[in-house]
Amino acid sequence: FSLIDRSGPFTLVNKDSALYVFDRDPRPIQLVPYDSNLSIAGDMLAARGWNVLVNSDSVFITGQRNVLGYASWGSNDHYDHHYTTKARPMNHWLPGSIAETYVSTSARNFTPGQTGGQSRIADLIAEGCTGASGYVFEPYSVALTWVNQLYDRYTRGYNLAESFYMSNPTISWMATIVGDPKTSIITEIPPAPQPVVLVSSPVCEGNQLQLIAEQTSAGWSHWFRGDSSTVLAAGVPLDHHHPLWLSADTGWSEIASGVGTNSYTFLNENFVGRTLVQAEVEILPEMVVTYTASADTVYLDQDPRVLFSASTAGAVSWEWDFGDGDSSSDPAPAHRYSQTGTYIVSVNVSNGTCFKIIRDTIEVLDTQVGVEHRIAAPLAVTLDANYPNPFTASTTIPFHLPARAHVRLTVVDALGRTITTLINEVMPQGTHHADWMPQQLQSGTYLCVIEAGTTRLTRRVTLMK
Repeated sequence: FSLIDRSGPFTLVNKDSALYVFDRDPRPIQLVPYDSNLSIAGDMLAARGWNVLVNSDSVFITGQRNVLGYASWGSNDHYDHHYTTKARPMNHWLPGSIAETYVSTSARNFTPGQTGGQSRIADLIAEGCTGASGYVFEPYSVALTWVNQLYDRYTRGYNLAESFYMSNPTISWMATIVGDPKTSIITEIPPAPQPVVLVSSPVCEGNQLQLIAEQTSAGWSHWFRGDSSTVLAAGVPLDHHHPLWLSADTGWSEIASGVGTNSYTFLNENFVGRTLVQAEVEILPEMVVTYTASADTVYLDQDPRVLFSASTAGAVSWEWDFGDGDSSSDPAPAHRYSQTGTYIVSVNVSNGTCFKIIRDTIEVLDTQVGVEHRIAAPLAVTLDANYPNPFTASTTIPFHLPARAHVRLTVVDALGRTITTLINEVMPQGTHHADWMPQQLQSGTYLCVIEAGTTRLTRRVTLMK
């Protein structure tokens, strides 16, 4: 249902004067459940405060005013010919009104005023009914609309198409609906949108940026990149086709990049009006943390202790996790391991505004005796050619480290703006690979950048869609 267009037209209805008419036949030819549905629909609407006329005697009801809903047996009624011609109810219909008739040929001919045959829904449309259903094939028991479901849905805000779809099992096959599918009724005018945007500002590069819109109105919600003037200047439509569109939701989040003030615009729209709210986010430089560990491999038969440290200007808190259940809040803790295994160590360093998470791997072995010699590590940091290149969906980026180091592997555009951060952690020496699977990114040439220790290397990668 998220793809359904609920943009109206919305018809404002005076609930005090609108009328629903359900004309039963005291001698239903065979389909008693469908005749009972007329009464069930009337009782349901009356309980919701609507004006309802349910007729159960031999009179065929005609000449009603302000009719918003109607259902009858049409020319299948045993008594219609005593009160009208061709079962035409001769009602005064309100805009947004819908109807159903239990007549097997009611939708076979759309010319009103026929002099022969059964009643037609074309006559109801000609009188002023906004939408009506009829059927064109036997057995008609499976082509009738369940009116108790139809009017339940229609009076709860569903549009004409949704309401008939949920109440008629053979729509578009045996049954035909005539009318604007987006027609809906409302009993009061909703207010114009007045959303409030909550901004996490300032935020640092590499940290999560979150934008949340609250107090939104039912209708359409979209986030765009840029201030409101820029968004409007880029043209219409203001939806997912817009070049600056980010999300069709009340919230948006991304990894912050680009030091300075970044602008975002939230749009909330209903059929009453449209409101654009601009959000300004200050993005600070990424925290630079110097991390050290005295060893990446320790042995239980020697001293299985590792000295850690993480330092940066202005740091106020450290949250260490040594991977074995122990933790620390010291800037330079010492930790002794007691069991063999491979442990993921992490530290979250914060200066009160920004934070940086660094991860490392510590291997704990029983003894150093018998440990095989490791393959010689590369002599320098290298950033090798990604494969495939060019690529359409994903590519693999290989690189080598001559020694354990903190690695930051990013992808930037032609203007130097960070597109994504693939790696930002301490890694051991050796050959490594990173996979990049860009989404919602245009074709073009981008730069892959690796920073390890004092080394900074770049390589061009080409995305083709």
